[in-house]
Amino acid sequence: MGRRIGASRSRQRVSRALGAVAIVALTGALVPPAHAEQAPDLTSAEITSALAGVDGLLADTSPTRSPEPGEALSTPMLGVPSDASEGLRVGTLEIGIPGEESADPAVRVRSGVVTYPSDSSYASAARVTRDGSLRALVVIEGDGAPTEFRYPIDGATHLVRNPDGTVSVMEHDLTISVVAAPWAVDAHGSPVRTDFRIEGTTLVQVVFHEGAAYPVVADPKFTWGWLTGTVYFNRAETATIAAAGWGATGLTTVCALVAAPAGPIAIAAMAASCFFFSASIVYAAGVANNSRPQKCLKIKVTPTPYGPWFDPGAHTDAAMCYGLRGFGSGIGSIVGR
Repeated sequence: MGRRIGASRSRQRVSRALGAVAIVALTGALVPPAHAEQAPDLTSAEITSALAGVDGLLADTSPTRSPEPGEALSTPMLGVPSDASEGLRVGTLEIGIPGEESADPAVRVRSGVVTYPSDSSYASAARVTRDGSLRALVVIEGDGAPTEFRYPIDGATHLVRNPDGTVSVMEHDLTISVVAAPWAVDAHGSPVRTDFRIEGTTLVQVVFHEGAAYPVVADPKFTWGWLTGTVYFNRAETATIAAAGWGATGLTTVCALVAAPAGPIAIAAMAASCFFFSASIVYAAGVANNSRPQKCLKIKVTPTPYGPWFDPGAHTDAAMCYGLRGFGSGIGSIVGR
């Protein structure tokens, strides 16, 4: 009798243990562990809504021409790829896009704006502005997103951080692009602390977004800097241009030589614009040449979505006007990028 009671209790303990295992298995199946939570999907509409929530961010988007093959947006100096893995084009540079591995193909949401929907906790977008620069935007959905966003820059030899927070992208001794000081804002429009770090030729934007109101938008702004500046000609060059001794074809050649260090894209854009503005350049050279005392020709170059804009005028810088500095032989001197 005692053995039967003991056996019965043993069977009860086994039954309760099996029941507990079944309950644990069942509840484990019904309640997923916290680490298995799926990252939010960021659609193109959600990305666009976040961008539109930043005051003035989409106000100066630029019209663009028909895209080049493989690009969703194109201007002579800038390109936004259809496939995020191809990278942004800024002059002769190719700039990697954060989160490219999880990005869907580009969606053009309006003139000058492209989004890359993502199944990650952050997504990228790009915007071409009227001043000829390109914004590489990141929309951060939640506190599970990373705090560092990497922009590898192919075509640069090194990067230089400037005292004002900007970064110069260098090709040896030539500044070929400038990155504006970083910024980030949350859903309430409040600034979020952010900074740049340089790792070789990779620009890293660090966004300290923990505790912010999401979504947070951050943005490095790239300007193709080589064609932003002023070309200064000396006295002999000014006199020759004033006499139309070079003519439109000669001016085009000179401007192409000035752009040569920036590569074939800059050469083509500079030469085409120089030809278009040749009459006003010759006129400005004549005014400078006939001034008393005589002055020298200068041409301020400003990038636009359609190519460089030339604004010719006169200068009296002794060093450049009288040939003490510059490239010489009718090529002029460029400063102020």
